[in-house]
Amino acid sequence: MASRLGTLLVVLLVAVWTCLCYSGVDAKSSKYACEFSNRLCQWQARYAFGAAVIGDMAFFHGGILSNDPTTPVNNTAFEVLDLRTMAPYVMEVEENRTLATTRYRHHLVVWRGKILAVGGQQDDASGASQHVINVLELDINRRRWQLLKQFTQPGGAVAIIFDAAVVAGGQLLVVFQSLDPAGPQRMFLSLDLNSKEVEHNYNLGRGTVQVLDWPHVGILARGKDGNHSHLVVQSKRSSTGDKQAMFWFEVTGKGVSGVEGPLRWTAATTHKQLPGGKGGMLLWLSPMRIIGQPTLVAVSSTAARFSWSKPQGEKVLLVAVFAIMVSGPPDQRAVHLALTSLMMMLPFGRAHLKGLQSADVPLLRNIELDAADVTALPYVGDVDLLSELHSSNVLMQEWPEKGFIIRGSGLADYRCQRLRHWQPFVIQVDLSGKHDSSVRCVSSNTWCATYSSMLTASKVVKDSAALESGAGLHLVEDNGKRIVLAISGQRRTNPGGQLVILDETGEQHCS
Repeated sequence: MASRLGTLLVVLLVAVWTCLCYSGVDAKSSKYACEFSNRLCQWQARYAFGAAVIGDMAFFHGGILSNDPTTPVNNTAFEVLDLRTMAPYVMEVEENRTLATTRYRHHLVVWRGKILAVGGQQDDASGASQHVINVLELDINRRRWQLLKQFTQPGGAVAIIFDAAVVAGGQLLVVFQSLDPAGPQRMFLSLDLNSKEVEHNYNLGRGTVQVLDWPHVGILARGKDGNHSHLVVQSKRSSTGDKQAMFWFEVTGKGVSGVEGPLRWTAATTHKQLPGGKGGMLLWLSPMRIIGQPTLVAVSSTAARFSWSKPQGEKVLLVAVFAIMVSGPPDQRAVHLALTSLMMMLPFGRAHLKGLQSADVPLLRNIELDAADVTALPYVGDVDLLSELHSSNVLMQEWPEKGFIIRGSGLADYRCQRLRHWQPFVIQVDLSGKHDSSVRCVSSNTWCATYSSMLTASKVVKDSAALESGAGLHLVEDNGKRIVLAISGQRRTNPGGQLVILDETGEQHCS
């Protein structure tokens, strides 16, 4: 099938979609127009990158190439997505080698309309990875970086790794690891962004953390001014139904240590609990405020069982949203998590979730479900780990006052595309409405969503002569629907494509 889809496609009902330019971002000129090809043709599949949202614009920077996991992204440009139109851009930024502006495993936060890059790693001239222990500030209007804070490297063989960062008022809250030979420590610090002075520094525990075993760390700022208590969560990648796989701490600044924990925690749902399940493979875990409410969002690669599936179920991408509540006296504080919503990616070849019976959910394990309990996410390919030693191909970022976005890379199913090549995607989840959540996406693998979409595309591109014409419009019939398909021969080496898929209800799953 893939050999018959050698060019990039855009399928639209009745009309052809065209890229729009947004004057708010000085985008890089494209060598090839993306309107008749993959909308993300200027983007690179990456992991271990940084992300930030300012207003309705999402910014992505740095990282490591997913299709070449030993090679960092070798430029300082930002990939930018307008969350109103889902239009992608590339924003060029002046490189500063002295400040190591090309980095990976770093964190992006927003302060006073500027982007701060916190920590991370860079490769030196010999290709060896070096930890970066500073904070950079990007002036978006001038496209220039400057040093905001340089932390002091402890003596001896101690290495510093920044695990999480968030801004609360004028405070930069950071969780980092100190890899001391005497035993690793996980620390919490508070940096005053005005005075550039470290105001607080607390120890979250010695000898209990490992870099690869605890890849998910998050901070939930409890107060806007940064002076309230804060929650810190750390979790293992696997066995997410295990009580020993996630730890919560409360940073109060009180007492001898200034930290309470690890706290007891529980996770509850109104759905019926079924035997078995381990919670799937956790790809990302993030505490955030969604419409002002403390929330924990977990993304996992897991199994769902359908009436038509094999007993072991179908592999799916699952997003679980939990409300966070903390209660109890100081010496008996506990975290209570209540499942509020579930989102599931459509299985390959399906345009709906009909027949859903159960799913293995992070923190809850196997629970009974039906299609009405779950919001459908568009198919963006198989989303998983690159390998057991690498971070996942997923990053989640809060969309202030609205919801969150998921940026990652997916592999099109081999039945659709023989070339196994990571392709980028962004899923936008808007929870600001009064009723159901709103989901939109932009993806390089959307045309692989259903058998119907593949067959529709193949009706047009079965004749290789059509590809040599450069570009053209073709009207085809698919189950009685009139579909206009636009093709271009300019980017024939790019296996990606774009379709607008509608299920039988007429709901558009991906724009």
